[in-house]
Amino acid sequence: FFLRAETGPSAAVLESVAGNTQEYLVWRGAERIEWRISPAASLWQSFELLQPLDDADNFLINGELGFNAAITDRIGIQPKILATFDNEPPR
Repeated sequence: FFLRAETGPSAAVLESVAGNTQEYLVWRGAERIEWRISPAASLWQSFELLQPLDDADNFLINGELGFNAAITDRIGIQPKILATFDNEPPR
């Protein structure tokens, strides 16, 4: 079982939609949990929150849930779900 947590300032985030670009410094909080079910299989989950230093009402959330299984020594399968939520996307 593995748990990692991180927090601190992060370099600039760059968002671009339809030619409109926003760039800002953020505070980043993140965690990742991984469970090694066996030597050939693992399950993981991660969560990340990015909050601009100059706008407390804006945030970006990234999440991931996945499974990794070895089929042979060189081939494996890794299905996963990725999700992102931006409460104030660039306009």
